[in-house]
Amino acid sequence: MNNERHPTSKGLFNGASGCLLLVQGLVLGILLSLAAVKFLWPNQHETTVSSQVVIEQIKDVAKLVTVEGSFSEIYSYEDSYKMFYNFLEFEKKAITTVNAKAWISYDLNQIEFEVEEANKVIRLTHIPDPEILIEPDFRYYDIEESVLNTFTKEDYNKIYEQSIQTLRKKIQESDLEERAQQNVVERIRSMQLLSGANGWDVVDVTSSIPSVNWKTIEAPFRNSFLQSQQ
Repeated sequence: MNNERHPTSKGLFNGASGCLLLVQGLVLGILLSLAAVKFLWPNQHETTVSSQVVIEQIKDVAKLVTVEGSFSEIYSYEDSYKMFYNFLEFEKKAITTVNAKAWISYDLNQIEFEVEEANKVIRLTHIPDPEILIEPDFRYYDIEESVLNTFTKEDYNKIYEQSIQTLRKKIQESDLEERAQQNVVERIRSMQLLSGANGWDVVDVTSSIPSVNWKTIEAPFRNSFLQSQQ
């Protein structure tokens, strides 16, 4: 009589379940170990690369911002010399035209910023002052003078300076400066969009964009004109 016992289906099921639980435990342990390693030893190299990429993107956007405008002005000058209790009057008149191009530029290559690696923030701390260039084309349209009241070098200088001052005021009252500042704002927004794609924030802490200091602008090409009248 054969007493050999054969494994039952119940025993086979219990053995397979034990193996499955063992494999699941090993997989869970590996996943927990990887999570712990990533938490305890974060990848510092990835943060450094990201900051360098963002800074390079900012430099690519931070170029020279320039707006241009064309202006024209007609200036009329009159002067009279009277004699014999205003019985005789000697007049001199001049009409000038000034056509000019004006540029306002912000050199954003000179922008200054601070990098906060921990919070992935780049703070813009300084926006350079704008530069302005006025290139006038000054011409006399009509000149009338009397024998006893002729134009002198001082008269020509005065006419030139007053006409340039009138033109400068016209440029100052135009939208040229506003357009230049708006272009700077758009460049800063481009920086923010590019940095945001990499998980960084660009914050402008300068409060405002520098304005043109019109009081410091000298009449352009003034010396060359004066020398031509000598």
